Amino acid sequence: DIKTGTEYEVPYYGIAMSLKRICECIVRNERSILPVSAMMHGEYGIEDITLSMPAIVGIGGVETHVPIALSEEEAEKLVESAKKLKEVAKGLIE
Repeated sequence: DIKTGTEYEVPYYGIAMSLKRICECIVRNERSILPVSAMMHGEYGIEDITLSMPAIVGIGGVETHVPIALSEEEAEKLVESAKKLKEVAKGLIE
């Protein structure tokens, strides 16, 4: 069943507005901080997996990740999540 009505259409608008905001940052070279998915290159000891983290977005896309203060437990959980995602991604390729 395809449902219609405002309550079903709202998520589409939310996604579109998020994409619009990201595009504005790139086109205008705003260098704004946005929560976007980007490849991790050693941040928090995580490599070679894409995670959604705060990043500065400008004309070149993601310029750099913005470090966030994590407790030791939070950092461990983040690394654990990244490892699980890598396992899933590897399984999709094989």
